[in-house]
Amino acid sequence: MSSKENIFKVVFRRIAIFVRLLTSGFKVALKKPYFQNSIIKSVSILSILINFALWFYLFANKTGDSHPVILHYNLLFGVDYLGAYHKIFFIPFVGLALFLINSVVSYWLYFRERIAVYFLMIAVLEIQIFLFIAGVAIVRINM
Repeated sequence: MSSKENIFKVVFRRIAIFVRLLTSGFKVALKKPYFQNSIIKSVSILSILINFALWFYLFANKTGDSHPVILHYNLLFGVDYLGAYHKIFFIPFVGLALFLINSVVSYWLYFRERIAVYFLMIAVLEIQIFLFIAGVAIVRINM
């Protein structure tokens, strides 16, 4: 065996160990009461799906042109912000960041104030829906 094959075997084993540890950690975490709550679980899954759908939609409609695209438009003043297409990916990034922040805060509040947790998680879902609409609108304006 060559040294390259040995290196690949070692790297593959380490990756396999890491994946096993990661999945076992998720299994333990998912057994906690916060993750067993059906409202939190369904709202979280829906929020993540909407966010990933927005990422996919923006990547699928990406143009190779180097000209600036409209990033902000309103009916009163018209176009007021132009920029490169890669700046449009700030929208789903903000959605993902807000989802993570609200998830951490709601996990922290779960046993203290459960109604606040539900409001936080439903607010994240609403934010994801509005960001998806905004992303689709920006792509449609630039077509």
